[in-house]
Amino acid sequence: MKRLANESNKSYNYEVRSYVVLILLFCALSAAIFSIFGPDSYNKLVALKNALEEQKQENRELDSKVGELRSQVLGIVSSDRKLEKAARNELGMARPSEYIFIFDRKYPQPAAR
Repeated sequence: MKRLANESNKSYNYEVRSYVVLILLFCALSAAIFSIFGPDSYNKLVALKNALEEQKQENRELDSKVGELRSQVLGIVSSDRKLEKAARNELGMARPSEYIFIFDRKYPQPAAR
């Protein structure tokens, strides 16, 4: 009798284990499918990495432009001639005894060939 109960218990344990394995396999498969096709999917990850690379490239370009502008500012501050030229050309400033004339073109310039 004990032997029959023991064999029946073994087959029950085997069935339970097989169900547990099937449930775990189903959960793993569901998680894999959800991670590939879900809202936080692999495609979104790739798109975010591409956007990050584009942003880093733009930041590098802006950093180089900032460096150029800093050197330009240092050049203007260190030289009185450059400072006066920048004040005249970019800000339209003049000395008290000077007059500034601005001529508007009536016709657009022809395109260079």
